Amino acid sequence: MDVKKAQEFINKQEIMDIILKISQKEAEARGVSRSRFQGIKQRIKDIGDLNVNTPAVKRLINCLPSMLMLGKGWKDRNKDC
Repeated sequence: MDVKKAQEFINKQEIMDIILKISQKEAEARGVSRSRFQGIKQRIKDIGDLNVNTPAVKRLINCLPSMLMLGKGWKDRNKDC
């Protein structure tokens, strides 16, 4: 029997806005190098798009689903993520 997972819908624009607000220190704490993080932010600014399936972006948005569902602001995020 094939069981499929429920389809998740993400608000890509909101994720990009939050990534632009993340500090370099926070990105490094999540395991994303300085150059990779700056490249991600530059791509968001220049192109206005983001591939959310890359390992670096996945590490950055690890805590975002709960934040987006709860409607919390970036500063109110859970420190344990």
